[in-house]
Amino acid sequence: MCRPQPPAAAVHYFKVHPPLVRVLIRETAAELSRAHRTVLVLHDELGYSIPEIAVHLGISKDATRKRLTRAREEFRRRYADK
Repeated sequence: MCRPQPPAAAVHYFKVHPPLVRVLIRETAAELSRAHRTVLVLHDELGYSIPEIAVHLGISKDATRKRLTRAREEFRRRYADK
């Protein structure tokens, strides 16, 4: 699997979020299960595509999409509680 050079999503992430918000995002992500955290970071922070993540994790594209959806839902719930 090839990582985008530079990972545009990661560059965008650091331009958009001030330092304190980045800390809250990192803390919230650390609270997620390993499976949810992995798919969320790979897709939303590092910019990997669903097919790339599916190959990397050895799961189907549909399972990857569902896992990403659940990870985002869990992240939103936990972040809202902070």
